[in-house]
Amino acid sequence: MSLCSDVYLNLFYQQFISFEPSESWSTHGNSGMFENSTELKAMYMDNLAYNHQANVLIANELKLAGRKNPDPILKYCLMYEHLLEKGFIEKGAKFLLLFIGGDALKQNKQTLVDRELALCHKRPRKYQHLLRPELLEIVDHLEVASISWAAFIEFNNHYLAENSVCQVEQKLLRGFHQSLESKSFMQLAV
Repeated sequence: MSLCSDVYLNLFYQQFISFEPSESWSTHGNSGMFENSTELKAMYMDNLAYNHQANVLIANELKLAGRKNPDPILKYCLMYEHLLEKGFIEKGAKFLLLFIGGDALKQNKQTLVDRELALCHKRPRKYQHLLRPELLEIVDHLEVASISWAAFIEFNNHYLAENSVCQVEQKLLRGFHQSLESKSFMQLAV
């Protein structure tokens, strides 16, 4: 995501959340640089994209062959709260948690949140930091969506066919497809 153009990111994310397109995307992978700059030590996220002008934060949760973790929605809400407190995002930022995996999610946001809350209530000592009312307000604000790897590749193919894309971005997306399609979990999906 960090190598894709702002045009690509606008088109891709507008499938899942509404915002005015702009050319101010910043993306961050799970790296020590993110951890050190945000002072957020225990958040293992895959990729974040933030559009400063549109004030929208996207958390991309990538799942190769595995299942969704038991508590990502609440943890991402905790991260949102932290980024807001540190001034990395602006107040009122739209927030999307996008799961990218073998299949699209079959449950709606409320069902997923209810399961996470049930887990937290079973183990309140471990999860007390996720049971605060302030986080539940962020949950209400959060949008959850998903896309399968196959649909992601299909989007990329349409993007390449319908837009004037520079050679570097063409190579990036085609290389991504080749790499992804060679993975064993993609072979099982066919």
